Amino acid sequence: MTKVVLFLFLILIQANLLADVSINMFSGFNLKGFGDIATNYLMAREIKLKHPDWDIRFLVLKESKKQLQILIPSFDENSPIQIIDGITYYNQGLTYLPNSDFFFGFSFSSVPQKNSYALPSQFMSQLPQVKPPDPGLIYTQSKSKYYFFFDEYNGKAIDIADIFNLNKNSQTFFFETGLNSNGFYFEDSPEIITRDEIERYFRDKKAFDLKDSSIGFAYFDRESSFETYLDFVNEYARYYPQKRISIVSKILKKTYSLESNVSIVQVQSLPFSYSQSLIYHSQIPVLVTGDISLTTAINSLKIFFYETQNWKRESIDALKKHLNNLSISEENLVTIKKMLSIDANDKTFYPKGFHSNIISLLENNLDIKNYENFLLSLKKKKNLTSRIDILVSFLNKNPRLKTKQLKEELRNRGFIIKKSLLERCKSLFSKQK
Repeated sequence: MTKVVLFLFLILIQANLLADVSINMFSGFNLKGFGDIATNYLMAREIKLKHPDWDIRFLVLKESKKQLQILIPSFDENSPIQIIDGITYYNQGLTYLPNSDFFFGFSFSSVPQKNSYALPSQFMSQLPQVKPPDPGLIYTQSKSKYYFFFDEYNGKAIDIADIFNLNKNSQTFFFETGLNSNGFYFEDSPEIITRDEIERYFRDKKAFDLKDSSIGFAYFDRESSFETYLDFVNEYARYYPQKRISIVSKILKKTYSLESNVSIVQVQSLPFSYSQSLIYHSQIPVLVTGDISLTTAINSLKIFFYETQNWKRESIDALKKHLNNLSISEENLVTIKKMLSIDANDKTFYPKGFHSNIISLLENNLDIKNYENFLLSLKKKKNLTSRIDILVSFLNKNPRLKTKQLKEELRNRGFIIKKSLLERCKSLFSKQK
């Protein structure tokens, strides 16, 4: 009886450790598309759905308002402070956020955007050449115990963090983004719009009839990646001449030669729920990139092509390693892995017969079923989908660990932490010796 009481007491302690967690976040930069902004928004939403009692504050940068409004139709860009689905959004150029336990910057870009950097105010106050508020810098007037930046680029922010301490009560970490750090963004009940609603939307808003079409979807950064994808689509169309194929894509710079049964529907932008639903309803392989569309493709159990940016290679390589546990023929496994290797820097040319291999894969009902079951099992892996829970839980249980110890412990748990300036200098010095 005593052991049972003690066990229950420990569970209550653990629950209380995670009950009153406060997290500050920011909207991310509008660099090219929606990826960075969508990552921050969806991570905030996922954290709130999993932990309704956590206090999530979201700083909206002026450069990202329009994208955020597309992602969240109920977002009012004229309201300085608003609560949507339990998340508090600070808007209208406000730089103030309440102090918090954690600051998360997902898809944090240290690449200059209009000479701006998104950094906490402590960075700013310790730079002698900067006197906040400086219009060329974005900063938050708040303090957090832990700052976590999921940085896709090597930039000045990392060096600033190394040289200038935040304060004696704060610790800062820069992680790689992707599978091994923030994990995937799977939702148990994603907001899927029906096929009929999508057809009505495109008929009314885009003057295009999707009815009776086999839908495909292409989300990419470089148009050369779309050209690689289109090569497959045309081959697929020749193999199935009786099918009408409609590919929804962003605006293209070039005009392409298409089979008679292929159409490209070009759109400037779409609400996130529609992009997500188009992937879900797609009937041929889709083209995705980044983290969000990749997650949606996996969540929708789709065969997909992946456009790989340099900074995403570690993440997609980690996914390929998981694919080794997939029980399908060796030939089809090789095909799937090659589909994940479209190079964003130049058009990828697949070997002759490769597109036929994809069609053979699609016609192998047993391998497709095993592939779908594999993705379902992937979604249940807590070490891939609950990375932030693991991070927050560990830090709450170990509040007195110093930065060096924390880095070692987090690396042992699979988090890829970028090397500090001092570590990089030591590494360079060692190589020179």
